[in-house]
Amino acid sequence: MEALSSLELHPSFEAIEEIEGWLSRGEFFVFGAILAYQNVVGVQGDILEIGVYHGRSAAAEAAFLKDQEHLVLVDTFRWDEIDGVWDNIHRVVPDLARDRVEFMQMRSQDLTFTEPRFRFIYVDGGHTFLETTADLALASDVLLPGGVIVVDDYDDADWPEVKTAVDGFLARGDFRVMLDPKVEVSQRKLYLVRP
Repeated sequence: MEALSSLELHPSFEAIEEIEGWLSRGEFFVFGAILAYQNVVGVQGDILEIGVYHGRSAAAEAAFLKDQEHLVLVDTFRWDEIDGVWDNIHRVVPDLARDRVEFMQMRSQDLTFTEPRFRFIYVDGGHTFLETTADLALASDVLLPGGVIVVDDYDDADWPEVKTAVDGFLARGDFRVMLDPKVEVSQRKLYLVRP
């Protein structure tokens, strides 16, 4: 735990906090710790976020991209929203080249990837059972070895179908819980890894 508490995270949470959204200080620390750990142990791949809002969590993820990695952001963006999200990310990570952030203006159910390419996938798209189930199936298919799937709003009373979908996904036995919302720092997020 000492190694994690001394982990120097870039950017500071204060830079992230200026962006509208719901990523808390504790969640920011967990994201940063996972992404930094992957960097140290050599897990390489792109980062995928489904459901972006204003880019608060995307900016945190962008700070941990390694050379040649991309941040893929999927949402039903309006064009002006894409510019706003990019501005938020760029303000936090000013040295990040624009072509390393891929905006996919579509529903996640319309995504097609031909092979695993992601080391970190944040699922916060549609909150129905079918949408969550589809997002988890996609995430499972495109996650690299050593990768992590983060599901937002698990066990949130406002979104009961998310929990139902995730519980069904976990019942298959392909993934296990790494960190769950009962741990104070993770709040509404469930962190999944392959055994």
